[in-house]
Amino acid sequence: MPHDCMMPAQASTGAITSIAEADCMLADISRRYFDLGWDFAGYSCIKLPPDAPPAMQQGYEEGRRRLKPKEPTRFDRKWLGLRFGALRRNRVVASDVTPEFLAKITSSVCPVTTTRMTCATGGEMDWSVDRVFNNGGYADTNICIMSTKANKAKGSKLLPDVLDLISDAKGPQESIDGLTVREWMRLAAVMVGPHSTGAGQTYCLPQSTVLLPYLTTISTQMIQETIFLHALGGASGNAVARMRASCTGASERQLHRVVQSLRRKVARNRWARDVWLEPGVFPRFRDWYSALSFEQQGVICDIAIRAEFREATNITDREVGQWALLTNGYGVPPELTPRQTGAMPYREVQS
Repeated sequence: MPHDCMMPAQASTGAITSIAEADCMLADISRRYFDLGWDFAGYSCIKLPPDAPPAMQQGYEEGRRRLKPKEPTRFDRKWLGLRFGALRRNRVVASDVTPEFLAKITSSVCPVTTTRMTCATGGEMDWSVDRVFNNGGYADTNICIMSTKANKAKGSKLLPDVLDLISDAKGPQESIDGLTVREWMRLAAVMVGPHSTGAGQTYCLPQSTVLLPYLTTISTQMIQETIFLHALGGASGNAVARMRASCTGASERQLHRVVQSLRRKVARNRWARDVWLEPGVFPRFRDWYSALSFEQQGVICDIAIRAEFREATNITDREVGQWALLTNGYGVPPELTPRQTGAMPYREVQS
């Protein structure tokens, strides 16, 4: 399995060229609104939004006549709300994004603020669904759960915007646009995998938060996580010993120093993975990794996958296609333009 790969350039399908084509696309929107209204009707105690368009009302009325409504869970409610909001903004929601999938990826703690999330309180710590790479659609490998506070701070930013925002920060606790520098760095760690897939730009950043289930992940993230778990005594097998055996001379000693730095400094942080933001820790990792040959990097990544990420798989063409990258995540574009897209290979799956 390669540790890095690029998807081939995708050709443009061209601009809307006729009234008939535009009518076909508008009909597709009406069909999606009808289907959404039908799905609303499948749940009791859920009313249509007051601004639901006629096609959605028609689907709802038809569904009420034919379906036996069931009691909704919070994931059902979130799924319906997400689809309605996305459809109003003409954003693509992949068929793989279901209430059951939202339940799988939801945890109790925000990966950015590291505080416990709430549900339906109207507060900034309520859980929300984030489309991580903003120029892509709502796909299972491009969404995660984070607090409303973190989601609003992220807004329409891409990863380079986040890195530019904190480039001149004076310290980790400095507050910038609603988040501390440390929180922005955690957000960057969330964004780096999807950004690598969507924009074809790869960054090596501190893995200062947890790896999120199903979200696109790159090799340096998995390697950092494996080394981190080893330093804390929680790694499977003896992965780091195998990594060291694949290195030679100075690089073997560099990896040993990375592990020692993690062990010495992890106790300083309430959120353990913030240890990657401690002075000298991540630079040691970066220097070690960048000095490896391409082949060695591949071997190291394979060791990490076998040790800690056995459920990880290569991200497929179909999965990347669900992002609607040609249209920047929109369903009905004013025009379609060609773009080069890159896909990092892994989707992190937690069973």
